[in-house]
Amino acid sequence: MRELLEQWIDAHTGEFLETTQAVLRIPSVKDDATADTSANAPFGKAIADSLEYTLSVCDKQGFATENFAGYAGHASFGTGTEIAAMLGHLDVVPVGKGWVYDPWSATLADGEIWG
Repeated sequence: MRELLEQWIDAHTGEFLETTQAVLRIPSVKDDATADTSANAPFGKAIADSLEYTLSVCDKQGFATENFAGYAGHASFGTGTEIAAMLGHLDVVPVGKGWVYDPWSATLADGEIWG
């Protein structure tokens, strides 16, 4: 089973990298100037874009998704009483100084993604 899993991961590594880079390229810093609760963007347009993109990726993978008015998202798969859960966030702090690469470039260098 482990070998099958490793083969599957190897076959999809490029897709994982592209998806991760796409999320990192969204400047998801809270922006009161573009915040609009009527447009599901209570923290600003970029954070709403990041949430929508992430949920769309989950949709494409067969997850049932829900956007809670831009405050949070949920993706689920399958049925039953036992679950595995992950909690994360898509917003970031404002960009500071000292970046080697553009913080929104999601540059792949030396086996790491910078962004």
